[in-house]
Amino acid sequence: MYKDKTENIEVYFICYKKEEMELVETYYDEVLDTHCWYINGYLAYRYWKKDFKDLKIGELSKNLLIVATSRYILYLIENKKYKNKNELKELLNELAKIDKFLKKIIDENNYLLNL
Repeated sequence: MYKDKTENIEVYFICYKKEEMELVETYYDEVLDTHCWYINGYLAYRYWKKDFKDLKIGELSKNLLIVATSRYILYLIENKKYKNKNELKELLNELAKIDKFLKKIIDENNYLLNL
């Protein structure tokens, strides 16, 4: 059974499935009364590279996809999923670009925590 309102939400960033799953999949765990969101890091990365132009999403969803994108880039770097030094350099440049968005998300979160 799916509940509309719950206090418990868990978000997972899936980096290894690529196109085997949708951009966002959800599951409700009745025993734990928890909504679980699984975000495909690979697809988030692809949408981020297009500046999310093909998606009609709100700011919170965009922020989650930005975090998923950064996690996917880190996954590629940590697991040496690049072909050569140029590809690694491109990944590092993309990580630097996304850093300003991550800082904004963190600043907004800190502001909300202090209200």
